[in-house]
Amino acid sequence: MRAIPAFLAFSLLAGPVLAQGSPATPPTTKTPPVEPAPVDPGATPPAIEPALGVPVAPVPLDGTLSVASTPSGAAVFLDGKDTGLTTPVNNLPVAAGSHVVKVLAADGRSVTSEFTLEAAGALNLTLTIPRSTPSTNASPYGALRPSAKMFRSS
Repeated sequence: MRAIPAFLAFSLLAGPVLAQGSPATPPTTKTPPVEPAPVDPGATPPAIEPALGVPVAPVPLDGTLSVASTPSGAAVFLDGKDTGLTTPVNNLPVAAGSHVVKVLAADGRSVTSEFTLEAAGALNLTLTIPRSTPSTNASPYGALRPSAKMFRSS
């Protein structure tokens, strides 16, 4: 049996060879250019459908926060910003993640709470604003503090 020269073996593996030594290529046909469909900037994109053909609803990135306080009527701050709302607050949209909520009573008393909200989650917080405690420097006479001037005679 006779060995096949290497250049011929390569040609047999690469496909038919033209007389000039270049591989044969099928004739090419030009495909006409495809015009893209016009896009309406105000249109909502269609829902993505998986292989089974069932529409998939988009996953909301926000959750909701409800805040109640004792006493009620306290201003609600979220991440240091005033929401403009007072307790009770129901279903306030909040981005998923870690946050700080503060409720501030009209007399200046407040309570703060940290929380983490899951995507599409809902959280109900009930916060109790502590009662004010008397100052340790309070006078037994209330607002009146005795002074030396009170006891001088004119």
